[in-house]
Amino acid sequence: MSPSPAAGDINVVAVAIVRHEHLLVVRKQSGGKWILPGGKPEAGESEVETVRREVDEELSCCVFDLQPLGQFVDQAAHQSGARVWLTVYTGRLDGTPRPGGEIDRLRWSPLSQIGDLAPVHAQINPILGARFGRPSR
Repeated sequence: MSPSPAAGDINVVAVAIVRHEHLLVVRKQSGGKWILPGGKPEAGESEVETVRREVDEELSCCVFDLQPLGQFVDQAAHQSGARVWLTVYTGRLDGTPRPGGEIDRLRWSPLSQIGDLAPVHAQINPILGARFGRPSR
């Protein structure tokens, strides 16, 4: 039997956008760790609809070519003591991303550097690195 979310856990859908071995990450206005663009599904909304809405709200872009990457569970980046159940898609952007909504900043982070990214990236980045390549050292 596979584990399932417990009371107080957070269900989030996000998208990994990779260009030239760099991952697009965002930071909320409240600060903290860098995270993937995405958010919580609204009532009756599919995962893909959530990703599209969140990318429009957070980055003023459209996302397309969405492909499931997997589900990851780890400590929530912005809520102490909570776990995040993160369903991740890969995709491509139409447009130039710029911060909007609750997003303060965005950046392209090398896949090989987890650094100040949310804890769940320790699970996600190796998979993305295998799929999209890592910079030579």
